[in-house]
Amino acid sequence: MKKIIAVLIGLLMAGSLAQTPAVAATFTVTPAVVSNTYSGYLTLLISNVPTGAAMVVQKYLDLNTNGVIDGTDWLVQQFNLTDGQAGMAIAGVTNFNVPGDLNTTTGAVTVSWNFMNGDFLQNIVGKYLFKLSSPSGQFTPVTNLFTVTNFPFGQNFTGNVVSNGTSTTLSNAVVLLFPPPRPGGGGPGGSPLAGVVANNAGSYTVQAPPGTYQLFSFRSNFLANMNTAPVLTLAAGLTSIANLTLTNATQSISGTNYDASNSSLRLPGTLITAMSTNGLLGVTTTDTNGLFSAPVAGESMRTTQRWWFMAIWGRRTELMSPLEPRE
Repeated sequence: MKKIIAVLIGLLMAGSLAQTPAVAATFTVTPAVVSNTYSGYLTLLISNVPTGAAMVVQKYLDLNTNGVIDGTDWLVQQFNLTDGQAGMAIAGVTNFNVPGDLNTTTGAVTVSWNFMNGDFLQNIVGKYLFKLSSPSGQFTPVTNLFTVTNFPFGQNFTGNVVSNGTSTTLSNAVVLLFPPPRPGGGGPGGSPLAGVVANNAGSYTVQAPPGTYQLFSFRSNFLANMNTAPVLTLAAGLTSIANLTLTNATQSISGTNYDASNSSLRLPGTLITAMSTNGLLGVTTTDTNGLFSAPVAGESMRTTQRWWFMAIWGRRTELMSPLEPRE
């Protein structure tokens, strides 16, 4: 009996140890605060990881600014690292668009990459959370804060994000400034030029160079309207007030975003836009497995309207097939 008890205790202890990460990794983000016009590099200094350990770095836009990664936050970037495995070099020159370990010391990783990297999701003004984790549980996940501030241009747009044209404000929506629509064309005239996260009270302020912009706001379970989005001119040294309206979405379309040349390669942290034939626009991002659920219009429109999906990942843009909402 004593031998049986001893064996059981040993098995329980072994199981407990197997479930407990062996080390507590640490990492820092440098710089921890940048402006939305910063054109330099970000550097992660990672230490106290097992030799040869694989790890995942994820960057979330902390929409509700609570300092915790939760279901309301957008995954905007994800990449893998391995201790001792360098990134890509072209003719002996490091390609800083492909993160890799620049540190030759085992158990420590240094990785630098271009902050912008051709992806406007990275320079939306707001709070972000970098998460370092081990796919095999070799160390405890660590999360660090990262902040993007607004460059102090001398003029700005300000206002509230409201629901259905009422005075009811919507907290933590993303506001984006686009070029004005092209002559004869519908929708924005190009990629976003600036962006900011509205605060918990639903108000926003975004500073930008003088010029003409089309303003859109986006939020989970809500839709923008490309046909009614304001086109405003921002004059030097002045403030332009603009309240932005969102419409309730009553359905969603879910799917998976993957590499067109390799269907087994799913793309996390990708911006997904859903555009309807009558000008409604919903936005979301894919999760860690490349899955998405995009807001769309109500079921009464199902027979009269189709939705076009576009995936934007770094410098890559893919137009997906038209779909219709289904129950």
